Amino acid sequence: MEREEIGVSLENSISYLSDDCLLSIFNKLESGSERSAFGLTCKNWFKVRNLGRKSLTFHCSFNPAIDKEHAKCIPKILAHSPCLNRISLAGLTELPDSALSTLRVSGSSLKSFSLYCCSGITDDGLAQVAIGCPNLVVVELQSCFNITDAALESLSKGCRGLKSLNLGSCMGITDQGVSAIFSNCPNICTLIVTGCRRLSGAGFRGCSSSFRYLEAESCMLSPDGLLVTLRSLKASAF
Repeated sequence: MEREEIGVSLENSISYLSDDCLLSIFNKLESGSERSAFGLTCKNWFKVRNLGRKSLTFHCSFNPAIDKEHAKCIPKILAHSPCLNRISLAGLTELPDSALSTLRVSGSSLKSFSLYCCSGITDDGLAQVAIGCPNLVVVELQSCFNITDAALESLSKGCRGLKSLNLGSCMGITDQGVSAIFSNCPNICTLIVTGCRRLSGAGFRGCSSSFRYLEAESCMLSPDGLLVTLRSLKASAF
């Protein structure tokens, strides 16, 4: 009888723990299995686990059917994880713009976002990211074939603290989009535009002094554009 009373007392005392206290406990758990078990204890602990989640990574399955299922559950996960600072959805080729809609209200803490090879994402999806994730510092859009200068305009105006941007193989962007990034994001220091064949190099004119690293392999830069690019890099190196 005494053991039963102790068990009931312990159960009741746990139920009175504040969310801050539970979050402190959760943050001390190191293994993924322990954190998953924590969230399965009860609804409140599940909520606290989501509050404590800082990073979210989906791995490409190379199976369109599985990727579609992942895409369906992403909005719900994002809506319940307001404290994420890093998200990687790399390789989810079936990911639609609508999957990013919840970031409009839950993406304010996000610093790093990878949409590598998410070919279903368009300018509309990036516009939602720009609205909901103003504190982004690192963005990877390599092989997002359906984005254009409009997406870069949105990002440059919504995410002015951007420092690193990967646009490799984004065939739809031009100098206008690159120019928008340099005009509105003074901290940009790394830019990857490998395979962006519509760039002439004119968009690099007037880049900020923080600009340090450029990858532009297989770009069709004009002689004048190449000169502008080299001068910009040289000026920012001193």
